Order: sequence, then C-alpha cells, then structure tokens
Amino acid sequence: MHLTQRQQKIIALLQERGQIRVDELSELLFFSPSTIRRELEILQQYELIRRTHGGAVIKTRWDEGVPALIRESQEVSSKVKIAEAAAAYIHDGDHLFIDSSSTALMMADFLKEHSQLTVFTNGFQLASQLLHCPKVKTICTGGQLVPASHSFVGAHAQRFFEYHFADKLFFSSNSFSLEDGVTDSSETEAELKHQMILHARQIFFLADASKMEHTSAYKVCNASDIHVLVTNASMDVFPRNHPLPFQVRRVT
Repeated sequence: MHLTQRQQKIIALLQERGQIRVDELSELLFFSPSTIRRELEILQQYELIRRTHGGAVIKTRWDEGVPALIRESQEVSSKVKIAEAAAAYIHDGDHLFIDSSSTALMMADFLKEHSQLTVFTNGFQLASQLLHCPKVKTICTGGQLVPASHSFVGAHAQRFFEYHFADKLFFSSNSFSLEDGVTDSSETEAELKHQMILHARQIFFLADASKMEHTSAYKVCNASDIHVLVTNASMDVFPRNHPLPFQVRRVT
C-alpha cells in the first residue's frame, strides 16, 4: 500500500510546519475540509500523524526510521529503475542478503526471473512478495517486527546475520556521502546493515539522488566498503579528477 499523492502532500506540509489546521490544508491543497478530515483520519490510522482539534500534528518520534508508508511513496519511479539495474548483477544460484529498505523491496519482481536463489532478509514485505515464488528460497531473520518500518530488528535479527553468509548484499539507507559513508536515522537498522556487510562478499548500495551528500545520525559503513553504487544521481555529486573507491552504475 502506498500513500496517495494528496496524502503525501499533507505529510510534506506537516513535516515542514509540525502542525497545521484543516482550513489551511483545504486552502493550500484546493480540497474541501471534509475531504481533508477524511485524509487526516487515514493518516492517523497509519500512525503517521496525530489529530488535534481543528487540525493535525506530525509524529515527532520515529525511533526506527522514517515509516515505510512514507519511504515507499517517495521517488517510486527512480527506485524501480535502480532496483532493476541492481538485479542485473544477480545470477542463478546466488545467496543474497536484502535489507528492508523500500528501494530493495522493488527488486522483488526482478528476482522472479531467476532460479535457485536464496534470499536472507529482515524485510517483512519483501518476504511476503516472494512468498509465491517457488524458484526463490526465502529465509527471514525473525526478531522484533517494527510496524512503522516493516522490518525485523533487534538481537535475534543481529545474531541471524552473524551466522549466515551471502554472495551479494543489496541494501539502502537514509544518507550517503563520500566523507561520512553510509548513515541511517535508526540505530538498530544501522547495526543490522553493518552486520550484513561483514558477511557478504559483494556490497551493492542502492541510493536515489535524494540520499546523496547527506549524513544521518548512525554510521553503517565507509564509502570504501561498497563495491557498487547503483543510483540515478548525477556524477556531478562526486569530485572531479579523483578516483572513487567503488564502481558506479548510474540509471536515468
């Protein structure tokens, strides 16, 4: 399930302002107050906002990162192209680590073209999409299921990746820069991604342009730990005349 364009606009305004009234939303978005109220009720059911008298406020505590419903509704077309390009590196018989990121989730349709794949994931939605793919063996980490991010985290998930190995890791995160590397807004997600990196032979980082040259609170890995960056970002984000520590697969 994805947020509608109208719901995305409401969330964007709330992220910018923190709180807003129904009549303001109605005026800004050109929809009736009754329509705005219905949308706010839906967003409250998704636990993305909290209704107030005459308006709404944004949820200020997203301890496990940006909620999946928001992530999955952002940069959708770019993420599909990145996922398709990343899947081109997969070969029949591969053992894969795939995280719970919304970009990696887009790889599900492209995995169905392969046979004898084994996918290890902490992503609840990815596992659900692969449920009816007989040629793909899917193994979930288990652990604490975080409703907002649709991911398994915690000590159990951490131990899972300590005892498994993969040919390739496909993952994303909130932010990336050459100086700070890969970073994330969730400490538990950052720890889990770091453990995946330790036990994967090839590291593929999937990042749309909005994630480039930003830094979040928790370190995942250095830029030099990545083997291939798959992105739609312009090469202008990287310094000229300096060799990169990874390959870049750019999609347009």
